[in-house]
Amino acid sequence: MEIFNKYPLYELIVHPRVQKDYYDNTPDWDIFAEAVKMSRNPLCYNGDIFTVEDYRKFREVFPKVDRIMLGRGLLKNPMLAEEIKKDGNVFETDRKRIKAFHDRIYEDYKKVMWGEKNVLFKMKEFWVYTGEMFPEGEKYLKKIRKASRLSDYDEAVNKLEF
Repeated sequence: MEIFNKYPLYELIVHPRVQKDYYDNTPDWDIFAEAVKMSRNPLCYNGDIFTVEDYRKFREVFPKVDRIMLGRGLLKNPMLAEEIKKDGNVFETDRKRIKAFHDRIYEDYKKVMWGEKNVLFKMKEFWVYTGEMFPEGEKYLKKIRKASRLSDYDEAVNKLEF
């Protein structure tokens, strides 16, 4: 932090976990609290904000930190930023909007990528996180993961309850 404090930064993004943790352990809020005390620059927190409740807990502990990075939280729930902005007043994420978001990405990938396999790879990655919003659809999520053609993928996605 002493090195960063020598420079006028717009913001410093801090992800308080060590590299060997990857995404296995939880971010170390004690270390982040030290960074908050020491930093002369605005800090942006990055780490495991997946729900509005996660955000609220973070804000209770760090009320002066006004910047966060959502990362995987947005992959799990593309509407998370909106829900946080509305302070959690959205009772349940609108699955029809998730479907529209999916369809837009899917159609755009098909326009710019060459070959079914490349599109399938990208869309399967989409479902790694977003699929958690459909726990009742595990059977279809499994079919999505196993799809080897876009027609198989389309059939499985269309059976999910949006």
